[in-house]
Amino acid sequence: MTKNLEKAIEKIRKSLSIDGGDLEVVSFDTKKNIITIKLLGVCQHCPMAEMTITGFIQEELRKVIPNIIVKRDRI
Repeated sequence: MTKNLEKAIEKIRKSLSIDGGDLEVVSFDTKKNIITIKLLGVCQHCPMAEMTITGFIQEELRKVIPNIIVKRDRI
């Protein structure tokens, strides 16, 4: 991952931690620009998790990589 992407992820993690959540990067396909994440803490079972992924996490990461897609690892 690039330094800018890592910085964006750390910024997102700090925001999620305010509400008791977190995320873990499971994988990043650089050819397809698909990042797979695992939600942790209260985010893991939150009914708004999908909205958080598309409306917050993906939008923040698109500031660094405009066409990135965020997928959720549910395992």
